[in-house]
Amino acid sequence: MLKWLPAAALLLLASPTLAQPAARGPTREVETELARQFQERKIAAGAMRTGGVLVIYATKDGSTWTALREMPGGLSCVLAVGEGWRVVLAGRGA
Repeated sequence: MLKWLPAAALLLLASPTLAQPAARGPTREVETELARQFQERKIAAGAMRTGGVLVIYATKDGSTWTALREMPGGLSCVLAVGEGWRVVLAGRGA
């Protein structure tokens, strides 16, 4: 198993207030683990001015979510994890 996986698993299992985002690894493997362990799927993405792509993964009901920075070359870094993801439509407020 890859060296980053235990750190990523601990990070993703930690409560959002305790998590210290630092886990990284091959994008495909991180994506596979998010789907397998948490049933999270990619729901949003946007290019970052500082390079890479910010990608949000979440469960269907939004109970958990993960934000990744996907970099060229196939590596991703976990930026944040949390609970209670919701989509806010323009003009409807938070």
